[in-house]
Amino acid sequence: MLFSRIFAACILSSLAGGLGAQQPPDVATIAVSARLVVVPAVVRYKHGALVNDLTRDNFVLKVDGKPQPLRYFDHDADVPLTLGLLIDTSMSQVAILDDERTASTAFLNKMIAPADQSFVMEFDNAVRLLADVTASRPALDQALRQIDTPHPDFSGVSGGARAARPGMMNPAVRDAILAVVGTKLFDAVDYAARNISAKHPGRNALILLTDGGDHGSAKTLEQSVAAAQRSDTVIYAIYYQAEFGANRDALRDALRSHAGSAAAAPAGEIVVPASTVQSRKRIDGRKTLEHLCVETGGKVFEVSSKQSVADIYAKIAEELRAQYRLGFSPPEQAGAASYHRVTLTLSGAKGTIQTRDGYYAR
Repeated sequence: MLFSRIFAACILSSLAGGLGAQQPPDVATIAVSARLVVVPAVVRYKHGALVNDLTRDNFVLKVDGKPQPLRYFDHDADVPLTLGLLIDTSMSQVAILDDERTASTAFLNKMIAPADQSFVMEFDNAVRLLADVTASRPALDQALRQIDTPHPDFSGVSGGARAARPGMMNPAVRDAILAVVGTKLFDAVDYAARNISAKHPGRNALILLTDGGDHGSAKTLEQSVAAAQRSDTVIYAIYYQAEFGANRDALRDALRSHAGSAAAAPAGEIVVPASTVQSRKRIDGRKTLEHLCVETGGKVFEVSSKQSVADIYAKIAEELRAQYRLGFSPPEQAGAASYHRVTLTLSGAKGTIQTRDGYYAR
């Protein structure tokens, strides 16, 4: 939910772009104290093509089953956008980091208009803001060049690195490995939404480049979703799942280098417990990303042999340009910290709507 200053900023941003976008007829009637929740929506025909010719009369919005009048509507791709790139640099993503750097740089250079701003974050066992909100291409390019996987440091982990049997290891070594390959996805989303997106009213989007795993976050999945919804931020995810075993040699080398002779076990004996890896894949991964994206109006795209990171970026750019934005004043009885279900349907038009599932009242 947004207060009037955010609504005003949305309108002023539209005018600042010099695009001649017309204000909806009833904008001037909104009271200064009005609260506003913005619902982003992308509409596609059955065969997948984007629908770009709808008007506010084509949308019917309900909150908790009750119809709500639209107080704001736009379909202007040039309304300034604040876009965050959140890049997973844990060991599971090492194989694709070069592609992510290259595609991210090309995406920002092509997609981001002069009035837009971006920021870059990386997350693994920590969350780091590499470039704060800026329109400077050199600053963003420099931030993307800094992206890298963490350098393991197992100093102080003594003895017992040799596995007792396949799939087992000394708990101290196991904990050290999990710390190195930590993935604070939820902390990264929460920080980006609350401390960055919320301070830049208008169009906000986050793009996550990750396998969806989380280990070590202080925030939960639901807390990160709530932060994104409260800042009216759409989340897109570029999902890449590498086989964790592909990085075992790197972990073994790090153990040998930093943990001393006791860590120099023969090849194949120092492993990440299979039960731990399988558990993380089962609990997290794609389903986690789908929850983050569906609840905020975005979408998950998967990297494959048929779809590169660059291909996915092009699809995300297409969706962002086709986005409708609908605003409504929440019911007075909405609780201060309660969650409310949003339902958006079409009237007099056909298509499938991609939008957020609800919002958290403030």
